[in-house]
Amino acid sequence: METINSRIFSIIDSSKDLSDTKMAKYLGCSKSTVSRWRHEDITPHSKYTGAIAEYLGVSVNYLLKGENDFDDELEACVELLHRDKRYRVLLDSSSKLNGEALEQLIAFIDKINSK
Repeated sequence: METINSRIFSIIDSSKDLSDTKMAKYLGCSKSTVSRWRHEDITPHSKYTGAIAEYLGVSVNYLLKGENDFDDELEACVELLHRDKRYRVLLDSSSKLNGEALEQLIAFIDKINSK
C-alpha cells in the first residue's frame, strides 16, 4: 500500500531539484526528522502537510490520499515543471509578459509546433 511517506520520497527521488536536505530546510525541521520519514519510522506531523505539499508542488489531497485533483494532461505538465528547472523558468518568465508580448510568444510556439 502506498503511504504518504512513499509518495513524498517518490517525488523527491524523481526530481533533480528536490532533496531531503532542501525539504528539511524549507520546512524548518531537522534532516534527521526527514530521514525518519524516508525510512518510515514515523509519518510527518499534520502541521507539515501543507508545507510538504507546497514544496513538492502537489495538492494536500494527493499527499494524503494519492488522489489527484486535476486531469492527466495537467498532471504531466506539473511533473515536467518539477523535473526540469528550465520549464519553470520559461513559465515564470512568460507570466511576467504583457498581453502583446505573450501573444507574440504564443504565436511563435504555434509556428514551431506546426513544423
